[in-house]
Amino acid sequence: MYDLLFHASAATMLEVAAKVLACSITAKIGKIREDAEKVKAHFKGITKIIFATPSAVSNQLGEQWVAEIQTDFGFDVAIMPREDIITSLMAPENASLLENHLGIRVHVEPALADLVQRVREAAAEVTADWSKRIAGKPLLELRALRLDSEGKDSAEILSLHEIQTALMQGERIVLEGPAGRGKTTTLTQIANAHTGTPASPFLIDLTAWTSTRSGILEFITGMPQFQRRNLNAATLARVNTVEHFSFLLNGWNEIGERVGGRGELFGSRQFR
Repeated sequence: MYDLLFHASAATMLEVAAKVLACSITAKIGKIREDAEKVKAHFKGITKIIFATPSAVSNQLGEQWVAEIQTDFGFDVAIMPREDIITSLMAPENASLLENHLGIRVHVEPALADLVQRVREAAAEVTADWSKRIAGKPLLELRALRLDSEGKDSAEILSLHEIQTALMQGERIVLEGPAGRGKTTTLTQIANAHTGTPASPFLIDLTAWTSTRSGILEFITGMPQFQRRNLNAATLARVNTVEHFSFLLNGWNEIGERVGGRGELFGSRQFR
């Protein structure tokens, strides 16, 4: 059984869904209860447990489990049985997950393959422009200290490679630090490290994006590098069905106070 927790502090995220993903090959209520007890003891603010299992779980049995955990622990529970996992992986928008996480190569139609290549070229050109800003400067690989669920320093140190791997697996990461500590340089290094991977990195000036009040795909395709290749937001969304996107947002410290009460920065958008 593996317990995975995504946590973000209120100071860095505008909207947080406090959930825990629990996985087990054994589909039994006792397993969920064990996980619920651990979550109750070690994590604050959790409201929902997503229980994924390769075993079949009937609707009637699942409803009984949900009611029991809600009554005894106060957590909402979502059961994700084998059928739901397979159905999700078969969805076109999740095709990129097959190669990135399971090593299953997905055939891409020629026309779409050409669009993927054009998107990669445009993203690489943006990265090259950002790289000019740090040209000639000594590059030191970042080592980041992970914060625990309460926002305190932990003993875990993440390397640049580990941060990139986490992004490729769909995790969300916030880098915090005083000005001049290398956050922008690190984002540029991460974008360059995407070369040769089945993914496209998008370096984004967060201040510029929020000032346009447009969707992130519209903002990206408004860049000259994408316009020269006749790429629009609809095309980018289509490519995302087979290509992993990494959104590298630069400038959190510059907009923190200005957008303090704005809930529309992320709104209902969800990014992998």
